[in-house]
Amino acid sequence: VSQPERNFSPPHGARTVRANWGWVELYAFRLEPTRWQRGENVSVNLFWHSLAQWDEPVTVFVHLVREDGTVAVAADSLPASGKRPACTWMPGEFIADEHRLELSTALAPGQYELKVGLYRADIPGYPRLQLARAGAGGAEGAVTLQEVTIE
Repeated sequence: VSQPERNFSPPHGARTVRANWGWVELYAFRLEPTRWQRGENVSVNLFWHSLAQWDEPVTVFVHLVREDGTVAVAADSLPASGKRPACTWMPGEFIADEHRLELSTALAPGQYELKVGLYRADIPGYPRLQLARAGAGGAEGAVTLQEVTIE
């Protein structure tokens, strides 16, 4: 069994978030641009900072949310596409986690919010992990990273 490459330095060139779930924080993200075209795939790069040992499985969600609060596009997966489950994270470590949003050509143009959070896929109802400290834009187990425009 090979050990994962570990990084204990914060990412450079990313926007700081610092949304805190108690044992982990979403330290920062990288996203370019903020105007997206229907039919394209967009990368959302998250950077988690492990604050304490965690032994439970978690799934990361990245949702593009309409103004009415419904999810238009979802990219849910285990951290780092399953290569770095949260139970392998060491306190102090930074974990890079890329998610790809596939924007349908049928997606309505307009303003959307990009939201990120964690949930337990191993528990019925898939409960979200609640934020201990939200930072800017956090509520209901999710943090809003930014608004984006779909053209």
